[in-house]
Amino acid sequence: DLVRSRGLGDVYKRQPLDLKGKEISMLAGYYYPVFEQAFNSGMVKKREVVTEPSLLKMLVQARTRAIFMDSIAFDYTTLKMKYNKNLFKKLGLKSRVEAAMWAVEHKVSH
Repeated sequence: DLVRSRGLGDVYKRQPLDLKGKEISMLAGYYYPVFEQAFNSGMVKKREVVTEPSLLKMLVQARTRAIFMDSIAFDYTTLKMKYNKNLFKKLGLKSRVEAAMWAVEHKVSH
C-alpha cells in the first residue's frame, strides 16, 4: 500500500507521530497496523472513501493531507485520471507491507 501526501515534504519520518494533527485518507475497510493506535487516539485523523479516484481527487484538491493507496492502483488511477505521477513525491516506507507516503509538490495540471 502507498500513502501519498500533500504538503508534508520532509516532515514525515516514517512514524505516525510525524503526522500528528494531520488527516490521512484511505479506502474504506482497509487496516494499517502501524497507524491504528494513532487513529484510535485521535493523534492522526482518518477519513475513509470508497474509490481510488476519490482519494487522488481529495489529495490534489488539498482536501486531505495524505492517502494510502496500492502502488498498482496508484499507477493505473493517475494514468486514467491523466495526472502526472511526477507531481507526487514518495515520502517513505511504513511497514513490511510496503505502505509508503507521497506528497503533491506542485499544483496538478492535466
